[in-house]
Amino acid sequence: GGTPSDGAEIQNVLIFESGEQERFAVPLPLIRRVQDIESRRIEAVGSKEYITINDAPTLILRLDKLLDVSSCVEKEEMYLLLPKHTSPPFGLLISRIIDVVAVPLTLSENSHIEDGIIGTAIVKDRMTLFPDIWRLLEKAAPEWNADQRSGISDYRILLVEDTAFFRHLVKGYLESENYEVDTAENGLKALKLIEEADFDLIVSDIEMPEMDGWTFLRQMRSSDRYSHIPVLALTALDSPENSEKEKGVAFNAYEQKMDRERLLASVAQLLNS
Repeated sequence: GGTPSDGAEIQNVLIFESGEQERFAVPLPLIRRVQDIESRRIEAVGSKEYITINDAPTLILRLDKLLDVSSCVEKEEMYLLLPKHTSPPFGLLISRIIDVVAVPLTLSENSHIEDGIIGTAIVKDRMTLFPDIWRLLEKAAPEWNADQRSGISDYRILLVEDTAFFRHLVKGYLESENYEVDTAENGLKALKLIEEADFDLIVSDIEMPEMDGWTFLRQMRSSDRYSHIPVLALTALDSPENSEKEKGVAFNAYEQKMDRERLLASVAQLLNS
């Protein structure tokens, strides 16, 4: 959701470099903090690298080991980008921090397709890659996710979200739990999809062009065929539950798009209730 013109949300992003050539960006709400580290404190365990932060061994992800990008510039002092909502702890190794800038999250998904990149945008006249943090963790340590997964899930989820960045991000969250995920860019397309297939849960943005989440929910709830399907609302930062009275309809739950762990816990609860 966001501005009516093109559905792009303006988001503050951290711009940084790992190697000499590429620029990367991660939205600030996904970042817990950026930690200064001394590279001599990095310890190797087999093919993996760790550093101790707050008495906890933290896995280091090097972008050049996981993506087709230039080698990380080695310095005595480096940075580790620590994402929010992650257990066990891990971080992305950064050689240089450029800036924090506000950009619309209209990403081109076609200009640089690679597993682990959500998309690209032109930021400050430079092509900038948006890494998919959790996909990179899966690539670096597939055994971590294997512990959490319990085979293929029988649940099918419809994700309704107009912004490509969030569509990719939330779809990735859900697929990491082995849910089958279909996507729609607005409420109108979602209504067509629920006529064609059976879904166990719908995860929907609220602010969307053509048909917003409230209108979509009202139309769904008015049909006996679909009124039983639980619907979770995706929110930016503020919860819109106070709109329920005026809208005359209520979602089953509200979760922030950027909070992966809470969103997945809420999804599991709705599917199992």
